[in-house]
Amino acid sequence: MTTKPTTSKKKTVNIHQRMNAARTDCNQVLEKTEMAHARFTSVTHDQITAAVRDPLLKHGVSFWNHDIKTNIDGNTTFVAGSTTFCSIDNPDDKFTTDWIGSGTSNTGHGIGIAMSYGMKYLFSKLLLIMSGTTDEADMYVTEQVRAEPRAQAEEPSTEEQRNQLRKLFIQAEEAKAGVTGSILSHFGAETVVELNKKQAQQCIQHITKNINENKEG
Repeated sequence: MTTKPTTSKKKTVNIHQRMNAARTDCNQVLEKTEMAHARFTSVTHDQITAAVRDPLLKHGVSFWNHDIKTNIDGNTTFVAGSTTFCSIDNPDDKFTTDWIGSGTSNTGHGIGIAMSYGMKYLFSKLLLIMSGTTDEADMYVTEQVRAEPRAQAEEPSTEEQRNQLRKLFIQAEEAKAGVTGSILSHFGAETVVELNKKQAQQCIQHITKNINENKEG
């Protein structure tokens, strides 16, 4: 009598199942860090990295960044890019998500700060890690503004600025849907009315420059 050998079929786990398993294993980051030269505490890039590193490795998730674009406005650097996540067992099993970040520095480290900022929020939101979003509403305030009296730094935006921003956002949305919410969220705002005067001006300059670059391209 001949017995056929039994073969066990390995269960296939797709990238979305892997990411969900990684979310389950991620620890929440409940302790915030006081940010240097700032008025707030926040969850840092390294804290988020520590929370997600082992779960991603454990569940076989790899990733890489691509299509990164930068825009420098004074001492503030804006970075936008995409990150693709894939299964280490099947690189064709993947998905891609976009992210943006900004960094303000008088010492030439703006792009590094912007990259860390963008990646921190990418992983914290994708893997449902708690972070200091509310407290980071001042992230875009420059070192010069932080040195000014708080009342002056938070002078409300003008009606002219708000109307200009609304028009610019309409143009920006035509080029890329969702950009309005992404930019506002980085200032801790849901509408243009919540932006202070300096934040509104930064938004106007950034969006105007991007729109002009897209037209030229």
